[in-house]
Amino acid sequence: MQNHRIISRAIIKAEEKERNRLGAELHDNVNQLLVSARLYIGLQKKKPNNNLEYLDKADEYLSIAIEEIRELTRRLTTPVITNEGLQNCMEEIAGSMLLLKNIHLQLMISDDIVIKLSIEQQLMIYRIIQEQTSNILKYAETTAATISLQEINGNVELIITDYGKGFDRSQQKTNGIGFTNIFNRVDAYNGTSEIISSPGNGCKLIITFPLIEG
Repeated sequence: MQNHRIISRAIIKAEEKERNRLGAELHDNVNQLLVSARLYIGLQKKKPNNNLEYLDKADEYLSIAIEEIRELTRRLTTPVITNEGLQNCMEEIAGSMLLLKNIHLQLMISDDIVIKLSIEQQLMIYRIIQEQTSNILKYAETTAATISLQEINGNVELIITDYGKGFDRSQQKTNGIGFTNIFNRVDAYNGTSEIISSPGNGCKLIITFPLIEG
């Protein structure tokens, strides 16, 4: 009973952290984009002419805000995998990264791996990709990244690589809520996680788990 209470409290605490993180993203990202768009629309009203520079800038900020909201919505809904499929979802993430930070995300997906995955496994992969690409957008300072998904000896191998600034593992913690969520998801499917990074050499996240659940 005591263990059950501890687990329940941990789940509630994690949920509250996630709500706070989403709230911060709405405030820091989406809200600022909308404020900037409104500012440029106001400037255009004060200076009406054939020069649409301010309206073009407002349109740019609104487009980015729409992508941010779409990404946040995907984080909160699970039917997206069953409705759109894992490959389409990954392609949408790639499109968002290009629009938001001009990061070119190359997808290398084995032709037959996705159809072998259960919906639960696909959702787990999708959530991990969401979490790590969010880290890349925020911290990597890169213009290129790759995602590889393949089957090796009965195991699924997911590798997410960025070619950014990297970090020193001995000085930077990897037990924040982002990486903790990834590790917990992988552990639930009897998998393993490995992070390879060093200053100036980007970051590589390697996830491996059995294709057939035991």
